[in-house]
Amino acid sequence: MNLDMDAATIGRIAAKGAAAGANLAWIRRGELRGAPPPSGISAETLAHQWDRHRFTRYRTFLAGLGTTLDNAEAGASFDPSPLQTYSRLAASAVTVPWLPYRTGWNAARHANVDHALRMMWDLDARIFTADPPAGSTPGEDN
Repeated sequence: MNLDMDAATIGRIAAKGAAAGANLAWIRRGELRGAPPPSGISAETLAHQWDRHRFTRYRTFLAGLGTTLDNAEAGASFDPSPLQTYSRLAASAVTVPWLPYRTGWNAARHANVDHALRMMWDLDARIFTADPPAGSTPGEDN
């Protein structure tokens, strides 16, 4: 975020945003008002652009989820070692007044969060990225 941008820079960014919005609207409606559809795309594909877009975003989300969960699990570690893990730090937040953002944090909430995190990490996150997304392997259908 740059609050010192000049008017020309803001104008260029706004134009890019308008173009992105028009493209997203085209995907959602399956047509760009006042313009013919791209050539070489079947009517069925055009009719399902929004679902294609949503599924692509879903697959992209899942591809990053496994890595994110692995990294978060390593940082949160429930290992009772002397290191101050996130779980142990959060447990101490119930009584330590110098920690910020403690309002509403209590032992029950901490226990619920720990339980939810343990359940989440019990998932085998590799299932999200075991296979490459469709279309990323040569010769594979989209």
